[in-house]
Amino acid sequence: MGMIVSLFSMLAAAARDAIDARARVSALMAEAYRQSM
Repeated sequence: MGMIVSLFSMLAAAARDAIDARARVSALMAEAYRQSM
């Protein structure tokens, strides 16, 4: 039982990291786009 819970929390942390990285990349892209205008 505890193994499943820890696995799930690991998955949640990985998903959160991926979302955070994607948000950072899109913010970077938007900034670069504004600079090129």
